[in-house]
Amino acid sequence: MNDDGEANFIPTRKGSMLLVHNGYAFRLKNKLAYGKKQWYCTSRMKTGCHVDVTTVIHRHQNIVNRVRNTHNHPPPGFYRRTDGSFKIV
Repeated sequence: MNDDGEANFIPTRKGSMLLVHNGYAFRLKNKLAYGKKQWYCTSRMKTGCHVDVTTVIHRHQNIVNRVRNTHNHPPPGFYRRTDGSFKIV
């Protein structure tokens, strides 16, 4: 399934970034050829969710190129910590 759209990112406390797409959060899994990146749902271990997203760089922007599978859980909640990072609840 193609789901083109600009990718949105939020910082974590450990300094990495989470991809947020359609209300769901994704962690970086693999860096692929030609600037592509594969992201897995942050609920993968807890709920067994098998959704993954691929982003590509297009015209100097990260774009969501592909979304595979369907989430088996509702979107998580987020809150911003005082240090500017986000926590998933």
